[in-house]
Amino acid sequence: MFGLLFAIACWGVWYLAPERVDLLVYDRQAIIDGQWWRLWSAQLTHSSQLQLIIDSIGLFVLALILSRYVKLLNLLIGFIFVMPVMMWLLFIFMPDVQVYRGTTGLVTMIWMMTSWFLIIECKSLAPRLLLGYPLLLILLGKIVIEGMAVWTPYAVAGEGLKLVWMMQCFGALLGIALFTPFDRIYLDHKHARKRRSVTPDGKPIPLPLNAPRPVAGGKMLPASRPRPRRS
Repeated sequence: MFGLLFAIACWGVWYLAPERVDLLVYDRQAIIDGQWWRLWSAQLTHSSQLQLIIDSIGLFVLALILSRYVKLLNLLIGFIFVMPVMMWLLFIFMPDVQVYRGTTGLVTMIWMMTSWFLIIECKSLAPRLLLGYPLLLILLGKIVIEGMAVWTPYAVAGEGLKLVWMMQCFGALLGIALFTPFDRIYLDHKHARKRRSVTPDGKPIPLPLNAPRPVAGGKMLPASRPRPRRS
């Protein structure tokens, strides 16, 4: 749900008038002059429709998987915190970049968190092997290959790829940083649900008479109903 809402917001910004969009993009000099809202709004803007489509699909699919482990409110709070942090990292480490548009860093962040949740918290082996590990390996391989294209002595990549690579690195690091608190919240919630089945002194709470009764072998017996009293 969160990925869909964020994608809708990005498409809404795309159809704004150009002069209004210019008030939302990352502009280094404008931020220095006090237009701090650009630290949040910059990642709602895009330089091309193709970039917008790719980012929207990535956000929707990855956030849909992540919603199994992270609640909507927690993810919203995480985004509100991470968006300005990511732009400040860009501000500090890439002073030559004057204007930036895109959601590459956020997509990479969700990509990293989703991979780790599938690997660590998923009980089934198939999702870990078919989704968790491949997602993580593809992301790390993408970062490594593009880093070689940017930083090796024979690099032929332009400044555009260098900027994308840096945003991916920021997103991956922030994804790892956010995974720890989100995983702790998920585990606490999971353990709290288990604790509801016992009394404060550790004894199991008896099932109601109309509840199915578990038996050995994994089968469920029909609910036991009290015999009607004779009048």
